[in-house]
Amino acid sequence: MATAVSLDDMDRTKAKRPIKIKKPAKKSDKPKGKSIAEKTTTLPAERPLKDDKKPEWLEARKKKKEKALSTTKDDIESLDAQFVEVLSSLPESMQQENEQIAEYQRMFGKLKRLARMTERQILGNKSTRGIYPLMQVYREMREVIADMRALKDVGQLGSVLNEEVLTPFAQASAGALVTLHQGMLAAIKTHCHPDAMPYMINAADSLVRQAATEVQTSYAKSLERTIQVFNSGG
Repeated sequence: MATAVSLDDMDRTKAKRPIKIKKPAKKSDKPKGKSIAEKTTTLPAERPLKDDKKPEWLEARKKKKEKALSTTKDDIESLDAQFVEVLSSLPESMQQENEQIAEYQRMFGKLKRLARMTERQILGNKSTRGIYPLMQVYREMREVIADMRALKDVGQLGSVLNEEVLTPFAQASAGALVTLHQGMLAAIKTHCHPDAMPYMINAADSLVRQAATEVQTSYAKSLERTIQVFNSGG
């Protein structure tokens, strides 16, 4: 039969039991996971020193710049020589009477001075920045030379026209006068009285001679006028 337990008995029982104290866990000498040495990334190998040799594209750019700077003087001198050659090949009458020739000379002189100035800037700055404007000036100079050559060709058309048109026309006119004179003499001898024949022959000669003189004068003026029109432009 169970007996009742009093509160005093329970207190005495608890007092007799030993109190257990939990000891802290010992830390392991080795940390969990990877060590600091393992976590540290490996340093990259030292980069090789840069070679003193410049890249190929830089060398190519340098050579291109030197070539551009070295050819500017030759281009100006070459264009100037071409202009002088074309100008000297023009007839003196064209150089004196054609106003376009004088204008081309002034224009080319200005372009040449501008090219020299641009060239000095490029050579002084050691840069190709001004090459494009200089190329534009070269283009204008070439156009002036081309216009001069075209003007020379137009001037030569006057000589061609004289040789191919006016001269044959004058020769045909002279031949027609000779034929006319011969026909008039034949008619005088056939139909005129012998006493009047000398007077009629003299009159025919005089008329034909006068006509020939007028044809010759007109032919010479036409030759001169043709050259003048084509050489002076009007």
